[in-house]
Amino acid sequence: MAEIPTEKELQVFALNFDNAVIRPLVRAGYDKYNVFDILNINRQELRHSDFLAFLLDPSKSGNIGHQFLRNFLTLLAKDITSELDFFDMLYGNIDKVNVYREIAVKDGRIDILFDLEITKNETQKIVVAIENKVDSDQHDNQLEKYKNFLCSGKYKNHKKVMLYLTPNKANSTYTEWLEIDYKFIFDVLQKVNIDSADNIIKTLIEDYKKIIEREFDMNNEFELKKQALEIYRNNKKVLDFIFESKPNWIQETSKILSKLLEQKGATIVTENKKQLVPTTNRGQVNLMFRINELANYPTHYFQICVNEMSLLFVKNSTQNQCPKQWLFGNKQDSSEAVEKYQQLVLNDNTQFLEEDCKQMVEKIFEPNGAISKALATLN
Repeated sequence: MAEIPTEKELQVFALNFDNAVIRPLVRAGYDKYNVFDILNINRQELRHSDFLAFLLDPSKSGNIGHQFLRNFLTLLAKDITSELDFFDMLYGNIDKVNVYREIAVKDGRIDILFDLEITKNETQKIVVAIENKVDSDQHDNQLEKYKNFLCSGKYKNHKKVMLYLTPNKANSTYTEWLEIDYKFIFDVLQKVNIDSADNIIKTLIEDYKKIIEREFDMNNEFELKKQALEIYRNNKKVLDFIFESKPNWIQETSKILSKLLEQKGATIVTENKKQLVPTTNRGQVNLMFRINELANYPTHYFQICVNEMSLLFVKNSTQNQCPKQWLFGNKQDSSEAVEKYQQLVLNDNTQFLEEDCKQMVEKIFEPNGAISKALATLN
């Protein structure tokens, strides 16, 4: 529990915030008005993928996109893969570019996929897949599934380049997937001439380069951490209180879900009842509940993992767990919902959160919903 500062201490901190916090961080390399910081998406994997897809698509990003795509392919040929010829990528005519986000593959989605034709001495069809991992890891053998997708169907005869993009070239364990990091993206952007671009595009490109430098290349990480530590030491009492007072989206979502489940006649199983597993496990918040239909099954219960928005039907407490079900269609959709809820609670706007939770509970309780299907396994 943080020590509570006096009202005067909070006033002094607020009045001196610019001098005490912002200016030292700016001197150390933090950009006060970076648009990616303002939107709090500097390390959000989905938003990085969205922006990279925008840059790769000339139909959306115009001349900047043509440059970025050309430089991207050329550097791939130069440093990453022998599948592409350097001079073909540098001088060939690029045509029929299609850029896709979240291409659905069985049990997964490819983050970014683009295909194109490039003609120099002859026309080549090329497809490039990018699996982007910012603060997460591969799972469920997903890279092998994506490779199988690319090796069949419409891309069977394309030249294929499969890229595993991480902050620091994390080992993908799949040799067919070539490792690149955000330093590679930064190098591509460095070769893009933005002098003739409009001011909005210029700002976006410059801000994105700064974010990559700070978040992934980490050239100035030491100086930033040093300055941040000094700020914290000088304002420890107030900052501890502020951090502890930060809205907790998981607690807020759990409260809303508990109320909605009780309205459906469910009984929330709390930690102190001890007959089931604890409600928290390694930072994961599990909202456990029982319904009347389980009266003859005292060790069975349903569990919502609030952190990832998934539903689990557990038989005999910790044994015989049924397959996990995502509350928003699939894991990717649930991840997007989690990101949205974090922002809604942080901005003190829970109306849409309540509406989404209500729709979700209605859906799992509908006649042919997840609850009904789980109960059918008891017969």
